[in-house]
Amino acid sequence: MTKIKITTTQNIEIEYELATIFDRILAWLIDIVIIVAYVGLAVLVAVMITREPSGGLIALLMVPGLLYHLLCEALFQGQSAGKMAMRIKVVRTDGSPPNFGNYLLRWVFRLIEVNPAVFYGSAAVGSIAFSKQGQRFGDMIAGTTVIKLERKVSLADTIFAPSKEGYEALFPEVRKLDDIDIGTVRDVLRQHRQESNYEVLNACANRVCHVMGVKPPETMSAEQFLRFVLKDYSHLH
Repeated sequence: MTKIKITTTQNIEIEYELATIFDRILAWLIDIVIIVAYVGLAVLVAVMITREPSGGLIALLMVPGLLYHLLCEALFQGQSAGKMAMRIKVVRTDGSPPNFGNYLLRWVFRLIEVNPAVFYGSAAVGSIAFSKQGQRFGDMIAGTTVIKLERKVSLADTIFAPSKEGYEALFPEVRKLDDIDIGTVRDVLRQHRQESNYEVLNACANRVCHVMGVKPPETMSAEQFLRFVLKDYSHLH
């Protein structure tokens, strides 16, 4: 099991499990099936309508298939349909959210690296296998990698955990946080549950206290405080 430590924008170091080559190949195969199915259907419709579609029309119909990975990753926060199915996603190694430029660089290099016509995609497989951060060349240039998402997530660990009717937020200052901050809190709690990492847990709690400008009761543990933060954020948003 290969892992990577990423320092978030809140200066908290979180450990993630890297997606395996097997995960990424299966995600790619799923995406290929979708792309081929789209292109085949689009060409079939064009033939039914025009009988003899021009080469220009066919090329135009293939453009969405060509842009599939770029558009999916940009619109769905680093995931294509294949990545969603395999529970993996693209992240930046510096902890900040990937932007369109990162996805664009990955896509440009994908046209060469993952192209079956170019050494059967072995360039991507080789670079991922020998990279400590599980990166193909496009990832290295874009500063990204691909991680696994936890397959079993309890409702208590989700951002939008339900609160009881009549619930009043204990820390209304959570309004000062955003979805990225809450995502970090959720990841820290998840890692703590798996590895009992109190150092990261306490660092996260201290950082959240500083941003919110609050001081939790002395009897409240760091884990309890962060769970209240998740619950209050869900309730107030």
